[in-house]
Amino acid sequence: MDFPAQVLIADLPRGGDLIDRSSNGRPTTLVRSEKEPKPEQLNPSVVVTDVASVDAQLTKLNESLAALETEAHSALHGAVVDECQAGLEAVEELLVGLAERASKRTFWQKCFPCKGWKKRDLLRRHVGVVQDTYETVGKTHQRVGLALAELCGKADRLGEDAKKLADTIGQAKIALDQKRETHDALFKDVEQKLSSKMLQRTVLCWQEKSLKAEMEWAEAQLCAMSGNDAPCRGGHGHDDGDGDVSLITSEQAAVAGMRFEIKQIADLLSTLTCYSRMLTADSWTIGWELKRLREDCGAKDGNIDGVRLETMSASMESVFRVKHEGVSTDLRRQHGALREAQKRCLSAAARLEKLRESNFGDLVVGLSDLANLGAKKQTGKKLGLERCKLLKKGKPIKFPHASHHGLTLLAYN
Repeated sequence: MDFPAQVLIADLPRGGDLIDRSSNGRPTTLVRSEKEPKPEQLNPSVVVTDVASVDAQLTKLNESLAALETEAHSALHGAVVDECQAGLEAVEELLVGLAERASKRTFWQKCFPCKGWKKRDLLRRHVGVVQDTYETVGKTHQRVGLALAELCGKADRLGEDAKKLADTIGQAKIALDQKRETHDALFKDVEQKLSSKMLQRTVLCWQEKSLKAEMEWAEAQLCAMSGNDAPCRGGHGHDDGDGDVSLITSEQAAVAGMRFEIKQIADLLSTLTCYSRMLTADSWTIGWELKRLREDCGAKDGNIDGVRLETMSASMESVFRVKHEGVSTDLRRQHGALREAQKRCLSAAARLEKLRESNFGDLVVGLSDLANLGAKKQTGKKLGLERCKLLKKGKPIKFPHASHHGLTLLAYN
């Protein structure tokens, strides 16, 4: 057998190569007993997230924020807050008026200070009324403050839910990118397999063509050898019986050898044809798989899901967070103001409770201090400005009924 036939035989698959896949680098035929694995099965770290579920959560979150905005607007701009503000202004005005009346002394009271017991009793009763009013206003502030505290808690929980949803969107974007990378890697791997199969098929076609040409040449030689009538091969032109026998034996041996070579070429060609058919089937299967992956890459909702996730992320950052921070800030500011007013009212009520048991001088001094404190905290408001002017007029005088020496009050004109 000549050299080309030996090379072709060496390139053929050996026994068991197509079964146990232990071909030592030789091409094999894949036997598929299961479906192709999904990208998340190839890469266990990929977390598949339902984009529709995330969208539904974002919609629900926006609805909750809209409901919170409505409740916050009703709570911040409703009649209850106005009632608290009006009640605080009224009780502070009442306190300032009471302090003003208590600090005024008539000529009769200056001449006969011991005769002012009626005024002391009346002042104590008025202090009790102001004290009850402060307690009522403080409780009103407390009730409204509790409602605002509940809304602040809702806003905090809504912010936590929004943070969790933002983390979910971020994880979904990462998972989608990983899934796309896994899909691209799988596509590239299948494409390389198809390219390898096509190259092997091209080599086999060239080998088949070479074997067919060699077989045609061998058949032509066999026909030429079989068609001769066994002429005399003597060099001098006379018969030799032994020479004829040797010549016939040599020609028969050559014909038998040629037929054996043709049979080997035919067997080799048949094996190559069978292997070429298997490669063709594998190429068709891999080509169909490649087409499916290409369609999945182009027609799947991966790109749409990516756009939707980006849109939801932008909506969370630019719309939801801004509205939520605005509502939370307004609620906390108003809640803080109500708590401060509540503490001021309850503190004033407790101080008035102590002042009611003191003597007249200490009572007047305490009322003036409370009025001054309330006027300072109402700086910038019309009521506070007017009452500050009243409290700043006059000159210091001494009261004989003060328990401590040196206590002064303002004498008003």
